[in-house]
Amino acid sequence: IVNNDPELAATVQAKGVHVGQGDLPPEDVRRIVGPTCEIGLSITHLSQLASLAKMTKGLVNCLGIGPVYDARKTKPDAAHEMGLSGLREIVAHSPEFRNVAIGGITIDHAAEVLAAGAQGLAIVSALSQAEDPCAAAQAFRRCFI
Repeated sequence: IVNNDPELAATVQAKGVHVGQGDLPPEDVRRIVGPTCEIGLSITHLSQLASLAKMTKGLVNCLGIGPVYDARKTKPDAAHEMGLSGLREIVAHSPEFRNVAIGGITIDHAAEVLAAGAQGLAIVSALSQAEDPCAAAQAFRRCFI
C-alpha cells in the first residue's frame, strides 16, 4: 500500500493507495490509479463518515481510523487522539468498510485496539524505532494468529 502518492501507486501497480482528508479526493485518486487499485481513506472523526455516504459505492475500500493514540511524536500535524472509544464508534458506524487502526499503536496495546474493532494495524514508529524491527514485526504478527 502506497501512502499519499496515487501516481506512484499507479506506476508500480500497487495493490492500494492510502490518502488523508487533506489529500486528493478519492474520486481523483480513482481516476489516477484505475479500477483495481484499492483506496484507503483516513477518518479522524465520526463526522467524516457523512461524506463517504455521498460517494459512489466502491470508491473507497478501506478506512484508516485514527489516530487512536497520540501520534504527534512522529507526525506533528496529526489530529488529536480519539482513543478506543472513538475507534469503536467509527467502526460501529461504518460496517461496510474494512478498516485499519492507525496512530501511536504499540505492541503493548495492539490487542485492545483489535478488540475495539480494528481489523488491521498501521504501524510506523513501533517498527522503525524498535531495537529489533524484525522481532517487533513478528510480535505484531502474532496478534493476528
